[in-house]
Amino acid sequence: MLSRGFFILLLFIGCSLGVRKEKYFIPENYEGNVIVVFESKSKKNLFSEKSIIFNIPDSGILIAKKPFYEGNYYTEYFQKNKTGTYDTLFEEVPGMSRDTAKNRVYFPRTLTIQEGKKAKYFIYTFYVGKKKKSEIDKERFSFERELTRKWHNIARLR
Repeated sequence: MLSRGFFILLLFIGCSLGVRKEKYFIPENYEGNVIVVFESKSKKNLFSEKSIIFNIPDSGILIAKKPFYEGNYYTEYFQKNKTGTYDTLFEEVPGMSRDTAKNRVYFPRTLTIQEGKKAKYFIYTFYVGKKKKSEIDKERFSFERELTRKWHNIARLR
């Protein structure tokens, strides 16, 4: 008879196989909206790397060279500091206290934009800053509406 610990280990390993790990590296002093555009979609996690790295440029807009993956994620955010190393940024979670001297990540979400009958784009977007969530609620939703309206300008960057 196998031990309970063995079954828990098997369950943990089985669940972690389908998890995509992503790391977002954000420039020093950046505050604002970040946009990552994916041009295609994959139902399978086609990446063999342990982590997928996204280096966000100073503009805050990255055209990803990798397909969008629908599935489970483990996401980490890092921001370059004055010493040239990276600080970990945390998602703003109501009720959890964080270091208010550092930026936080707000509103991480994926938007889908359909262009014609075939082209479908996936945009992962989030806000980086020190403001309180209540201060940027309206601003953030306006940003997302404008993003979908002005999609053709972003699409030209591809």
